[in-house]
Amino acid sequence: MTLKRKKILYCITQAELGGAQQYVLTLAQHFHGTGHDVLIVAGGERDDYLFSKSAMMGIPTKYLPSLVPQISPSKDLKALGELKKIGNSFEPDIVHLNSSKISVLGSFAFKRSRRVKKTRVVYTAHGFVFNEGRFLRKLYGRALERYTARMKDAIICVSHYDRAQALKHSVGSIHSLHTIHNGIDLKGTHFLPREEAQEILGLSGTVVGTIANHYATKGLEYLIKAAKRMLKDSPDVTFAVIGDGPERVHLEKAVTSHGLEERFLLLGPKTQAAGFLKAFDVFVLPSVKEGFPYALLEAMVAGIPIVATNVGGVPEIITDKKTGVLIPPRDPRALADAIALLLNDTTATQKYAQAGLEDVQQFSQERLLTQTSDLYGV
Repeated sequence: MTLKRKKILYCITQAELGGAQQYVLTLAQHFHGTGHDVLIVAGGERDDYLFSKSAMMGIPTKYLPSLVPQISPSKDLKALGELKKIGNSFEPDIVHLNSSKISVLGSFAFKRSRRVKKTRVVYTAHGFVFNEGRFLRKLYGRALERYTARMKDAIICVSHYDRAQALKHSVGSIHSLHTIHNGIDLKGTHFLPREEAQEILGLSGTVVGTIANHYATKGLEYLIKAAKRMLKDSPDVTFAVIGDGPERVHLEKAVTSHGLEERFLLLGPKTQAAGFLKAFDVFVLPSVKEGFPYALLEAMVAGIPIVATNVGGVPEIITDKKTGVLIPPRDPRALADAIALLLNDTTATQKYAQAGLEDVQQFSQERLLTQTSDLYGV
């Protein structure tokens, strides 16, 4: 059977390093490599992760400086116009929207395309915006998601939790909502040896670490408080965070105010961050909101014992007391106790790590690509 070549347009608000960007690149690389015409549209900065990686892969991109995560009427209208122009020029068969902001703008931009041409509009919700922030933000986000859901042919939820939340809040329908878990390349994910990873990062000894962009939803302030509690009894432990973001200054102040400058290190962003995972003795995910985090999947493949908060799709990855330890969000005491438990119980850490390595096999990149291809109809 001859492959019918499709034009696939991927749209995402920000091009920075993150799970949603990794997801877009995985799909774009696959469909580009299988003979389809692919174009990626994103905001952010020209030298951000998504653009640099796309260039290395030979995937065309379009930079929209007007596309910003904040609400900005002037920039939003400009971005809307630019998206319409791109749609008219590229004439996509499939438009795949990623993140809440582009979900709204893209729905309006490509609504006309669906009438003129049978453009299939797909949206992946990497964690719904109405599950975070203050009341008005949740209310506003829910209203926009509900209204624009009718303009989409399919909505991909990265967890069963998110799909249940969408149905609960009347975002989409039982027929338009699909759960497709994120997946990683189980054989192609490589890790530096522990000694080399620690040397490059400037670490030594026992390390509790995470890979997380500096957003409030990542709960890093609670990890700082947990570190303060732990270091009273375990002064030789080092905490390390790989990542960057808008909360960095706030986090730096919190580290200083707790007197943790020598023991809580904000290492900044790293290319191929997952490759450094073996530098950690325990991997921690202290988030207050999550979709289906790649970082957990990567830590499981690396064989690192995990402490994570019981939010979003996390319990669909981690089974408490089997493949890791789940704790409530926003609870520094529980976080500190769980970390201490794993650091002091080598039998448990080995058991959890081995079980995690076995369980993570179900979340393969091949499964993600197959299920997405079926949804695209290609």
